Amino acid sequence: MLDVGCGSGILSVAGMLLGAKSVIGVDIDKLAVKVAVENGKLNGFSEPEYKMIVGNLTDKISGKYSVVTANIVADAIIMLTPDVKQFLSDDAVYIVSGIIDMREDEVISALSGNGFEIIRRHEENGWICFECRMAK
Repeated sequence: MLDVGCGSGILSVAGMLLGAKSVIGVDIDKLAVKVAVENGKLNGFSEPEYKMIVGNLTDKISGKYSVVTANIVADAIIMLTPDVKQFLSDDAVYIVSGIIDMREDEVISALSGNGFEIIRRHEENGWICFECRMAK
């Protein structure tokens, strides 16, 4: 699993607890990465299976992932989406959230314009989450 914009590491930890064999989390904020590492340790996870790094979106990332999460603002999701395809394994799921409802159409346009199909949409209190796959 790749967690872009990992923040406190909540999605990274959840991924490991739900069965991911490994997680790489990345965030531009050094303090967020430090907290994500600490939260991983509190849940029994550490390197190499649980690795958090400081970086901007995917600038320090390599490899292929079955799940890529991005719980970040719409602008960052729109910037990430064209490049994220190179990190997806076959049949990978790309989960984007943190999208305020008034930006939904822009994110949908970025996803569909880059070959993604939305397989599920979730909304709660004006915030949107999409589960996506590369269109076949």
